[in-house]
Amino acid sequence: MRPYPKYFLFLILFISANLSYSQKKIEVIVSLPSDIDYKKLYISFDNGLNQKLVRPTLKDNNFTISDSYYTRYGTITFAYPDSTETDGIPTVGFWVTGKPAKIRFYRDNTGSKNPFRNYQLENAFALEDMGGREFFKFNDIESKDVRKFYRENSDSIRTNLTLRNILHQKLQKVDRKELDFIRLHPNCYYSLWQFDREIAGGGDLKADSLLNFFQEVFPDSLKQTQEGKEIVNKLKGRINTKKGGEAPDFKVKDIKGNSYSLNKLRGKFVLIDFWASWCAPCMREMPNIKAISDKYPKDKLEIISVSLDKNQGNFTAALLKAGMNWTQVFNDWEIVNSYAIGIVPQVFLIDRKGIVVYSRSEEDDLVGLNHLKEILTKELGKK
Repeated sequence: MRPYPKYFLFLILFISANLSYSQKKIEVIVSLPSDIDYKKLYISFDNGLNQKLVRPTLKDNNFTISDSYYTRYGTITFAYPDSTETDGIPTVGFWVTGKPAKIRFYRDNTGSKNPFRNYQLENAFALEDMGGREFFKFNDIESKDVRKFYRENSDSIRTNLTLRNILHQKLQKVDRKELDFIRLHPNCYYSLWQFDREIAGGGDLKADSLLNFFQEVFPDSLKQTQEGKEIVNKLKGRINTKKGGEAPDFKVKDIKGNSYSLNKLRGKFVLIDFWASWCAPCMREMPNIKAISDKYPKDKLEIISVSLDKNQGNFTAALLKAGMNWTQVFNDWEIVNSYAIGIVPQVFLIDRKGIVVYSRSEEDDLVGLNHLKEILTKELGKK
C-alpha cells in the first residue's frame, strides 16, 4: 500500500472523458475500523468521466457508495492524512465493477496507525494486486525523492522559480520511470490505467512524444478500448492547446444564456480560465483573474471562466465570494474535453487570430499568472 507519488502532492487530478461511454452502476459497502477519525478520511471515486469526493454518512462505522461508472472499472481511493506519517499519506485504491461489493478494513495487533493496512474484499480488486505493487516498487526511489523534496520545500515552492524547476525535473524522472514500467508491461490494463491517470493528462512530458509512445507500445486490444480512444483525444487536445498552436473552436452558453464561440470572438484576445470551487489553487488564483477583468474592457479582452463543478450551489457561492462578474460557464464538458483539461486551474490566452499565446501549465504553473500579466500589458497596454 504505497502512497501515490504525485496524486496527493498539490493538485487535484480531474479526468475528462468522451460522453459516449456506456453507463454502469456500482454499489459498495465499506466498513471502517471503530477508532478511525472519519473526518480526516479522504475518499474519492473515479468513474472514468471525472473524479469526485465521497462524503459518507456513517452508521455503525459502515457506509455505502452507490454511483455510476463508464470504464472497465470504477476506482475508489482512500487516503488518511496523519501528522505522524513521514513518507507520504497512507493511501489505498480498489477497482469495482457492477457486482455488489464489500470493502472491510480492520485493525491487527501490530499497532500500525495506517487504517488501510488490513482489508477483506468481496467483488473488489486491490490495485496493488492488479499491478500496483510491482509498479510502485519499480519507481520507489524516484517517488520517494519527489515526496521528500516537496515535504522539505512545500512552503517555498509556490514562489521560488528554482525550486519549482527542480520539482518538475524530479516529476519528469518519475514519469519516465513509469513509462519504463509500462514499456515492460504493455498488455496489462493497469499500465493503461496509470498512463491515463498519471501521465497523459499532466504537463510534465510533451504530449506529442506521449502520443507516439502510446501508439508504439500498447497493443491494439488496449488502444481500441474506450479508455484508449480517450487517451488519444486527450493527448491530441494537449497538442492543439500548446503555445503557438491554433486554439480549438468552441461553442458555449454562459449562465445567463448568452452564446459564445471562439470564431465569433476573432479580432480580440480571449482568456479561458478552467476552475472549480473545490480547487484551492483555483480560488487562490481568482483575485488575479478578477484584477485582469477589471483592468481590460471586453472589446479588447473576453474572459470566459469554465467551472468543472457539478454542484450548482457550490458554484454560485464561489462566484459571489470571489466577485466573479465576468462570463461564466457551468459544467460544459464539450469545451473541457476540447481543451484536454487534466488538472485545474488552467488558463489559456488566445490572440486575435485564434492562436494560443499563453498556456498556464507551460509558463506560470503554480504561481500567480505573472507571465500572463506581462503578455497582456505588452499586447493590450496599460489601462
